[in-house]
Amino acid sequence: MGTKIEPKKRTFLSIILIILSFVMLTNNNLNAAEKKPLKIGLLLPYTGFDPRNAPQMESAVRLKLDEIGWSVAGRKIILITEDEAANPAVGINKATKLVEQDQVDVILGALFAHVVVAVSGYAKKAGIPYAPIVQQSMTAIRTAPNNVVLPTGTMRGSTYPAGLYASEKLGYKTASILYSDYLAGQDFIGGFVEGFQKGGGVIIQRQPVPLGTLDFAPYITNIKKADVVAFWFAGVMGPFLKQYFEFNIGIPVVAPTNWTIEIEIMRELGDKALGVIGAGHYSEDLPTPKNREFVEAMKKRLGGKPPNHYMNSAYVVISTYLEAVKATGGDTSLEKIIKAWRAVKVETPMGVVSFDKDGCAIGDLYVFKFTKKDGKYFWQQVETYKQIPMRSPSE
Repeated sequence: MGTKIEPKKRTFLSIILIILSFVMLTNNNLNAAEKKPLKIGLLLPYTGFDPRNAPQMESAVRLKLDEIGWSVAGRKIILITEDEAANPAVGINKATKLVEQDQVDVILGALFAHVVVAVSGYAKKAGIPYAPIVQQSMTAIRTAPNNVVLPTGTMRGSTYPAGLYASEKLGYKTASILYSDYLAGQDFIGGFVEGFQKGGGVIIQRQPVPLGTLDFAPYITNIKKADVVAFWFAGVMGPFLKQYFEFNIGIPVVAPTNWTIEIEIMRELGDKALGVIGAGHYSEDLPTPKNREFVEAMKKRLGGKPPNHYMNSAYVVISTYLEAVKATGGDTSLEKIIKAWRAVKVETPMGVVSFDKDGCAIGDLYVFKFTKKDGKYFWQQVETYKQIPMRSPSE
């Protein structure tokens, strides 16, 4: 005969079984939730003011996703791209679509400063983590301090070393500056000015130029005699430099962001451009194993063309985000992912990148000189500011 179980014991066992079933069901639901696809929204200017780099930036993002098999922390990755058209209103509309319709876990991108500031404001409202692709104004973080990280730092931070180098290492005491008169132009040239003045230099002339200007002759002929000329223009750095050399001004030149000058135009200028100084986060010639791997992989995707700053930045942004997702075990809730993102330290093609408490990058910044060797023109690395805040001291 089987052993009889008393009614009270049967009731107790039944309760235990119900509890165990509930725990198992809960765990299964949690596991299912953890395995939901990770949706990444990529917002880039495929049309609008300057759409040249958007497809290549997307290609760099896809390279990183290919490298990890489109999966992180047990979650399959889905990439959703949208065109922000270099327009703040369009940027907000597309960001809204990514969040409300596509239900993305993060928004990466927007290129131009005025679009980034608008999207960062929306990110705060929507409660979504957000990172621009290239360096931006600290306004982006201040607009949404709990939502935004800047994996390549600020505009002012990226040009500060160029000003410091021009005054401290090259000994220039006076400078005349020209720049596109809008947020990005003011910040990019502003970082140079801050570094130049820190080294004891004096700005003797400022020429703000309306955005969209193509003929710089009136401004070039108005340049006052100085030790150096520094300039920054949106999308037309190369054309300005061509005109500058045509006028034979004879004053040395610093381009606070060498990466915004088309290398093809620099090589076309040839010996005329030798000695031009520029600064940036990245060069295809940086001699690190990680960069060599990145360059070769991108060349295969671009038909032999090497990657530029924009592609490196896109790769850095997606790499730091994925590292944060790994750190949280796949939890992409806002508070946890932002905390993890600001705590990562990642080896990238431009060097090691980490973050300060505000979410602004810390890393290596470089000064380059346009050089010729064995018949080849290239940007030669002449100075490295290692593991510095990628924001200017005033920020």
